[in-house]
Amino acid sequence: MKVLVAAIGACPKFLHWLLVSSFGLLLLKLFWLDNIPAFFPKAPELGSLVTDVLVANIAGYFFYILSAEVPRAIERAHNGSVLISWAEHAAYSITGFLQMVYDTNMPHHPDADKILDIEAVNRATVIREFKNIAPNGIAPMSNGMLGADLTWLAAMAKHDLFCLDYISKLWRLAPFIDADLSALLLGIENSRHTAAIRSLKELGLLNPGTTMQNTDMTPWADNYYKSYKIARRLLRYCRKFRATYGIK
Repeated sequence: MKVLVAAIGACPKFLHWLLVSSFGLLLLKLFWLDNIPAFFPKAPELGSLVTDVLVANIAGYFFYILSAEVPRAIERAHNGSVLISWAEHAAYSITGFLQMVYDTNMPHHPDADKILDIEAVNRATVIREFKNIAPNGIAPMSNGMLGADLTWLAAMAKHDLFCLDYISKLWRLAPFIDADLSALLLGIENSRHTAAIRSLKELGLLNPGTTMQNTDMTPWADNYYKSYKIARRLLRYCRKFRATYGIK
């Protein structure tokens, strides 16, 4: 039943309107117009043609649902656990950086909740947390199991890399990616935050031993927050997808 509901929900809206209007006109014709005396000789033949067209519209709707949308919904449900898992990992790669910053800054807000409420994060939250870390400061994150500790700027770039890696995996499942998910993934890939990280890499500013003149991370706050908002919408999409297809 969930697959059928999902298939109907994925159907283009104009087809829903076509079904409703065709069904409504058919009822109107059968219970009212057919009882009105014919105004001209060919009226019955024309009325029969209209009935055939309306019935064909209704039949075509259900044929499309069963032949196109239901198989697609079954495939999406079958591959959905992997699809959503990768999408969630991509989103958490972005939101996880702010959580790491928040954990480090706990001495500045000792009475606050230990875990950030992703839905409650706003621009002021990001700026507040970024003010307390420096791009050259050492983050609680290393470059691999035996790698050197990363600076905050390098750690932010590492999280961006994690995110892009998961998005790259998601594109392998392109046949199961709808327009909404595609827009979210492209929004992250083409974000100013990712572009800024790419520029830092190209300029060599993320190389070990390179230092930045900035005293805190606030210059990166706005671009990061824009990506954070997309990641938040991606997590909402994932929750809806799980509910739609019954994926736990």
